[in-house]
Amino acid sequence: MVAHRLSTITGAGDIVVLDAGRVLEQGTHTELLATEGRYARMWAAHRPADTPDSERTEPTEPTEPTEPTEPTEPNEETAR
Repeated sequence: MVAHRLSTITGAGDIVVLDAGRVLEQGTHTELLATEGRYARMWAAHRPADTPDSERTEPTEPTEPTEPTEPTEPNEETAR
């Protein structure tokens, strides 16, 4: 999985931080925060300032994928 929103990967079992195709860091969300490297700096910049540190370091549970919606029939407005 490639993610640009860090909150979508906090529950992943293994996160790989890349820069120009090179692996910089690898580990879980909690492990990467503990190293205080690139991932930790990106996470600190990403999270809202009012988020307590305890929420910052705990990974979220992965969510179930949502069911795709059925396509709708075109009407006069969407057919134009």
